[in-house]
Amino acid sequence: MNKQLLSFTALVAVGLLGVTGTAVAQKKMKASKPTISLGGYTTQGLRYVDNADAVGGRDTGGLGVFRDSEIFFNIKGQLDNGIKIGGRWELEGDSADATVDEHEIYLRGSFGELRLGADDGAAQLMVLGYQGSWATSVGLNLNFDVDELVPEPAGFNLRRTGVRLDGNDSDNNKITYISPRFGGFQIGASYARDVGSTLNADGEIDQTAGANTGENWYSIAANFDRKFGNFRIGIALGYVQEDSAFGALASKDPKEYGGGILLETGPFRIAAGYKTTDDYFSSATVSNEGDFFDIGVRYTFGAHKIGLAYYYNDTDAGTATAGDDEVDVLWLTHAMTLGPGVTWKNTLAWVDWDGEGTAATADNDGWGAATTIALNF
Repeated sequence: MNKQLLSFTALVAVGLLGVTGTAVAQKKMKASKPTISLGGYTTQGLRYVDNADAVGGRDTGGLGVFRDSEIFFNIKGQLDNGIKIGGRWELEGDSADATVDEHEIYLRGSFGELRLGADDGAAQLMVLGYQGSWATSVGLNLNFDVDELVPEPAGFNLRRTGVRLDGNDSDNNKITYISPRFGGFQIGASYARDVGSTLNADGEIDQTAGANTGENWYSIAANFDRKFGNFRIGIALGYVQEDSAFGALASKDPKEYGGGILLETGPFRIAAGYKTTDDYFSSATVSNEGDFFDIGVRYTFGAHKIGLAYYYNDTDAGTATAGDDEVDVLWLTHAMTLGPGVTWKNTLAWVDWDGEGTAATADNDGWGAATTIALNF
């Protein structure tokens, strides 16, 4: 498989970079040396949390200050044959060691797009923008920021990425191809040799001692996006799978699949997303299989945007305990453009964590609110 993949990659590279003399004669392109530019964002804000219970013996309620920042290094250039070449590196602004969490090089042209590096897979890139709150929220992120407003109780078995089709991937080194759009349709695929490898790895990683890591990670997706007059419709489907060949979970090959649908007309947008997981690193005592639902609506008027979303997730959790771990989230968001690149964002959330069984430590519910100023540059 690896030899076939390397051969295919070499052929693709030759096909993309090679130019016949006739083609050059027909259209002389002007190459440009890659240049770098900076971008990113910084968000600073206040939040207030009102919980039913303390989490882990700590008081997590009350007023607090929080932040989130990233710096982007963008590389852009062009070859003689017109193919655009570039790259992107994302530096975490809140990390103590200034971690680079994503980096890649890409080639773009009439053939589509080829990506090499540590970035999201095809299913996530091509489906996420059509899924529920991911497509409609204008404040904090319903999936990543739930814990910041109403913390998850101890022992709760939740996959935090919600309907996002990322599998067990955490920006591992991979190759991704995304086709051009034909009549509204587009397809894509990704492959990664190792899952759980470090971002700065320059070779294969021996994973024979890993309990929750795998290899031969695949991601495929397709979407349809088209406007009919003032009405836009988007539909996307994706699938992710990997081989879990090591450790105690060697008999499980985790996979997940799902999709999204988006409808938009004038100032209104509505989107819904779904994902299900199968054999997702389940063992004799814990099952990570579950279902995820996300639906949202957004309305734009002038400099304002308002979003409303509902999210539900259940996972099997402990196999010896009756019931599932479940969470319900209601997410109301608002954003106002204050100037170029400056946005005032507000979020109001109600969350109900309902753990399986009767243990009080597995439950938590409450509401939280946040107001932030976001600078995008």
